Amino acid sequence: MVAPDVLLVHGVSKWDRPVYKLWETGRVPSLVIEITSSSTQDEDVNRKRKDYRRLGVEEYVLFDPYGDCLEPRLQGYRLRSGRYVPMSPEPDGSLLSRTTGLLLRTEGERLRLVDPATGRLLPWREEESAAREAAAARAAEEAAARETAEERLRLLDEEVTRLRRDKEV
Repeated sequence: MVAPDVLLVHGVSKWDRPVYKLWETGRVPSLVIEITSSSTQDEDVNRKRKDYRRLGVEEYVLFDPYGDCLEPRLQGYRLRSGRYVPMSPEPDGSLLSRTTGLLLRTEGERLRLVDPATGRLLPWREEESAAREAAAARAAEEAAARETAEERLRLLDEEVTRLRRDKEV
């Protein structure tokens, strides 16, 4: 039994359990990413790679966030004719995943996903939260500004009405 750190299974929606059970869905992951370290390197590089190849996982990626054991820190393999062949890195060291259509790029001690067509960075969870909070704050500011403008407009309207009344008298 293998337990990948990150996996993508096409055609299976996000599940609400801690373990993906292949025998329940009948679908092999298309992409597996292992976060490796000096303590897991042998298992990740040797045993798990053989297991994933045997299962038919299309792409297998290893990421060493601290640079303890892999050079380069990001390495990938693509299944071709039943064997894993190394993925060719882009000039910046990123890997183009055919299963996702995204670039996998190291960014500090983290892995970043990038849309290669637009260069747009896919946000990490905390970036999404910060963006939602910023959008909510902007919406609140806009609502307050609109309310202030509407009040000023009401007061101006009253003043125009008063001036017209005074002029008629």
